[in-house]
Amino acid sequence: MAWVETSAANRSFFEEMIQVWSVSNEYQETSFEANLNNAWAKIDNQTIPKLEHETVSAKIVPMRNWQRIISIAASVLILMAVGWWWSSTQNVSIEPIVVMTDKNEQLQYTLPDSSIVWLNENSSLTFEENFEKRTVHLVGEAFFEVERLEESPFEIFSGAAKTKVLGTSFNVRAYPKEDLIEVTVKTGTVEFSKNATTAEKVILTKGNSGILQKKTEKLVKETKGFSNALAWKTTEYQFDNFNDVRLSIERYFAVDIEVENPEILNCNFTNTGNLKELTLEILQELIEFQTNNSIQLEKRGTKYFLIGEGCK
Repeated sequence: MAWVETSAANRSFFEEMIQVWSVSNEYQETSFEANLNNAWAKIDNQTIPKLEHETVSAKIVPMRNWQRIISIAASVLILMAVGWWWSSTQNVSIEPIVVMTDKNEQLQYTLPDSSIVWLNENSSLTFEENFEKRTVHLVGEAFFEVERLEESPFEIFSGAAKTKVLGTSFNVRAYPKEDLIEVTVKTGTVEFSKNATTAEKVILTKGNSGILQKKTEKLVKETKGFSNALAWKTTEYQFDNFNDVRLSIERYFAVDIEVENPEILNCNFTNTGNLKELTLEILQELIEFQTNNSIQLEKRGTKYFLIGEGCK
């Protein structure tokens, strides 16, 4: 089935074989007991050269035997088709190309159409070697700089979501264990939709984010996208408020954070820096210093909590 899904031609061939098999199954074989001695005797009689004056009578085949003949012919057709497929694919690789990264590993890769992909850690990108259709499958997170080809759109399938572009730069985050799939646009225009149908879609431009909730299948557009969506690639972060802080902590430090007072997320918190140099301990000190200890980042067990006074 993996081979069937690799191309439309493979699926068409598969469906034709299913139809042939279904037709052959309609004809029931007639049960009989074979007498090998009599059978060989008949063959011997028919292969002995006849005298010139002897006449050969026409062979009459009973109607019931035609059913068996058709069944055999259908089976032979299947064998011939499978043989053709086998011989035609011996010199053609049907294995897709898979580019992968491990934990704490990032990778830059150039696709056959000259588009460039930066893979974040624990991610994989799969595509066909000939790349006639500019289609890739993504698991994890990647930043794309797509080469513009007017007649050939670039499509990314990531779980339940589909991203379609002509030429632009954007980030796609689709880790299987996370509850959402997110696309954030840096330049150009991106069409973001559900994988199963493109009827429900959002058009994203520079600075926008598209989010697909996996459980509810709700598709939304955020005109003010997640500001640090590209921080993993650029290593630079920027905080404008505590909502940015919360999202960044969960994403880049892989910890859960709870906000005891929802009004904290309304408070401004401006800070920029290098993500590789940022630690949770440093972030705790920054929050306490800038808010005069009115807001704190506190660790309890394995979870972190934003506590303190909020903003209206």
